[in-house]
Amino acid sequence: MERTTKVKDEVKFIYIAIVCVFLVVLGHFVLMKDIAYSAWAEATAAAIPFLLIGLGVAAVRLAATIDKKIPQQNESHCAPLYSFREAQFVSQR
Repeated sequence: MERTTKVKDEVKFIYIAIVCVFLVVLGHFVLMKDIAYSAWAEATAAAIPFLLIGLGVAAVRLAATIDKKIPQQNESHCAPLYSFREAQFVSQR
């Protein structure tokens, strides 16, 4: 099978995954009994889900940009047999 992406691009996603795992582990440590009632711990625990969502959105955008860079070769096997509008017309019959 032919490689369609660069290793450098794939490593970026590994870094994002490692940061996400670090944030999840940090969230569990922040919510331990001894630390959970500190003011900074509450703010950190509240911010972690938003950081994870932001990283997810950034990863999807990065994947879309990388996908646009790849030259589209021989995608006829992926093309639909008919368009969405034609499918609606067929289903209305």
